[in-house]
Amino acid sequence: MDCILKGKHNKLKTNGILRKEENNYYIYIELKENDPRENNYEIIYSYDEESKKVTLVNCYFIASNHIRENDVAIYKYKVNYVIDGWIENIHSNSIKQIYLYFYELDRVFIKEQIKENLSKNGLKITANKTIIHLYENDKLKIEVYKLPSMTDSRNKATIATPAKIVITFKEKKLEYGDIFEYVRKIENIFGFIVGDKLNLISMEIFDDNFRKIRYRYLKEKKLCKDNEADLTDIHSVKLIKQLVKRYFEDEYISVCIDNYYEYLYNDLSSVLKFTSSISVLEILAKQDQYLNKIKTFNKKENKINNENDKIIKKIKEKLKPNEKELIDKIYAKNGISLRFILRFFLEKIFWCENNSETSKFIDKIIKTRNYYIHGGKKNKKLNEDELYYVSELLGSMIYLLIIKIISPSIFEKGWCIVEMHKMRIRNILEIFKIC
Repeated sequence: MDCILKGKHNKLKTNGILRKEENNYYIYIELKENDPRENNYEIIYSYDEESKKVTLVNCYFIASNHIRENDVAIYKYKVNYVIDGWIENIHSNSIKQIYLYFYELDRVFIKEQIKENLSKNGLKITANKTIIHLYENDKLKIEVYKLPSMTDSRNKATIATPAKIVITFKEKKLEYGDIFEYVRKIENIFGFIVGDKLNLISMEIFDDNFRKIRYRYLKEKKLCKDNEADLTDIHSVKLIKQLVKRYFEDEYISVCIDNYYEYLYNDLSSVLKFTSSISVLEILAKQDQYLNKIKTFNKKENKINNENDKIIKKIKEKLKPNEKELIDKIYAKNGISLRFILRFFLEKIFWCENNSETSKFIDKIIKTRNYYIHGGKKNKKLNEDELYYVSELLGSMIYLLIIKIISPSIFEKGWCIVEMHKMRIRNILEIFKIC
């Protein structure tokens, strides 16, 4: 494979080999005896043996190896993604749309059925077409587009077509190097909704032409998990629209969803899931829907806080208005402990009684968090099995707390995945005998 390299001082054409190793693309570049050596060469493009050009985007230098016998240097680069076709300037703002196909999303969206009687060879065929507008602001528009799936009414055979997420950029078109920031956001949102790790099957971009991207994590359909449960129900599109809107307009919700998805569905250890989940719970506790209720609960239950309120009130009487405002902010931020956050969520939302068993359970969670964050006594933390179950418990709590913020009615009436998380919470609480 021929490659064009651009360095700080030189531009040259040389040989390279593109390889896929464990779901990652790498290119090995050969620099011969007379080729100038630099450590910061940027790979402009390469093309295969059949002269079909491809563009390599975001290539990161990994390692180099010098062969002394013939004075050849081999540079290894990690390739973020490969685009079929030659692109003159990958740093230009020229991407108008991105098309993403996640296998799991075929079962999520409600079909807006448009029945058309098409007569061919005496057969009546029904065509189902789906176009769902999910979100729009002054910068972008997000839609789901599903081409018609044809059903033979006589043989009941269906030719299905994938449901693709389409992102259209409005004011400012996107650079090629920024594509995957939006892919990450879309995957996190819909992975949160589905409650599972998504599989990106295909990806296309549209500038002046449609181009297919060879993303390193693309999988074949046969490698994807097929859940028997159909995720489609009457609440799904309503919830998806609300989630997408809040994700793009509320930075706290986006942080919670990003952490939830990236930590809980990327095969990380129970320790990372646990510590991340505690951090997300503390962020959720500062949301308007919960903060005032937690403060009220805190004051009723904690006599020490009542005494603190009296002291703060006396201090504020002697302060200027701007100083009072600063004290209010500091006290509001630091006045609620993790213990009361856990107590409020478990007792007021997730059906736990206020008794010694619940108190011991919360105490053990706090000591485990302190052990992993600050160090402490190992014998007082959750054991390995308990840590696994508590990590799962906190994950389901976070999911439902976010749903409750975005759509209280769906939280109460029950969407299929909402009910699944409620059942998981009940089962885990019963294991710890605190339900």
